[in-house]
Amino acid sequence: MTGEDLAAAIGNEGDHTSTRSDAPITEAKWAVREVGSEADDLSSLVEQVISRVRDLGPRLVQACHASDATVMLRIIQYASADDAVGAGFALEARVISFLASVNAVLDVDQYVM
Repeated sequence: MTGEDLAAAIGNEGDHTSTRSDAPITEAKWAVREVGSEADDLSSLVEQVISRVRDLGPRLVQACHASDATVMLRIIQYASADDAVGAGFALEARVISFLASVNAVLDVDQYVM
């Protein structure tokens, strides 16, 4: 399965698709992205991503089941003492509930500069 195949199965083009074939593994990606600045609240950016995919939940589950794929919420945060908001974020119950409903993996990388 390719990234384009995932997009077709999900019924949404997303912001990014890619396919990497390194025998014996093929990695296909379909992604939506929100990029912020040091002034943005990370919790709000997460909510924006979830609001973009919430209605796609059943199709995400079906596409992943059919292709042995995984739904992942990947959060990467670079923080410094100059950031207005600071490091860290919170997930509301409805976000956690959605992630659980699509069997998502949460991957968080935080870098304090």
